[in-house]
Amino acid sequence: MATQEEVIQAVYKYAGDLVKAGQSAAQVETKLMAIGLDRAFAASVVRNVFSIRTRAIQDTAKRKMFNGALWCIGGLAVSAVNFSLAGEGEGLILAGAVIIFGAIQILRGLLQYTSL
Repeated sequence: MATQEEVIQAVYKYAGDLVKAGQSAAQVETKLMAIGLDRAFAASVVRNVFSIRTRAIQDTAKRKMFNGALWCIGGLAVSAVNFSLAGEGEGLILAGAVIIFGAIQILRGLLQYTSL
């Protein structure tokens, strides 16, 4: 016989799988009630699952923005060092691709964060 905690974990896993499959909050709540949960508990599970999902997406977006900023700063630092060390007539190595990559990561993270 499953313990109460195991049953609750199974309910949350089921709800999480439904959300991952693209089900809306109303659809998840309906399916939870179809397996025997009362409306209040089903609604609570749905709120919690969507809240966890939102926090996970926000954390991923923040990490992308932070890593993008590090790439930009690194690219700017390499460019600055190369500029200061270059003699007259010597070519400069600009880390433009690194800076652009970082900027793209920042934008991707920002778009992901604001799309919630």
